[in-house]
Amino acid sequence: MFELFLSGYSAVPHISRSKAVYKAKYESAKVAAESLRDVRARVDEARRLLLLEMEEADGQVVDSSASGSLRAQLSADRAEYQRLVDELKALKAEITEVGRVCQKAKIQSQKDFGTWHEWVLGIQQQAQAARGGLSYG
Repeated sequence: MFELFLSGYSAVPHISRSKAVYKAKYESAKVAAESLRDVRARVDEARRLLLLEMEEADGQVVDSSASGSLRAQLSADRAEYQRLVDELKALKAEITEVGRVCQKAKIQSQKDFGTWHEWVLGIQQQAQAARGGLSYG
């Protein structure tokens, strides 16, 4: 019976769009989180290499080209890490809002279905009463 209700329910396209947006944002967040893990691993590795280089230099200032490129890569990776963190924060806010909209639409559709279902039952009861009032013969 719910399928019959949905076939004429005007909010179905809006609900479908909201669900699609929710899924797309969620997938984007998963991709960004995976990228964040990769960048974090690169940052950790660059830090480890720089510390190792400093230990090998026994506290002396190291100014090798390898050290310079490692520092430059670390700086770029830190910027990318921060960009991804900011992106994930924004996506979280968007996902939360779209989820709230979907939940609100779900609750409203359940209320509307209840009202519609009571109306249909009333029509069926009236029809049965009308049929019961007829005499054959």
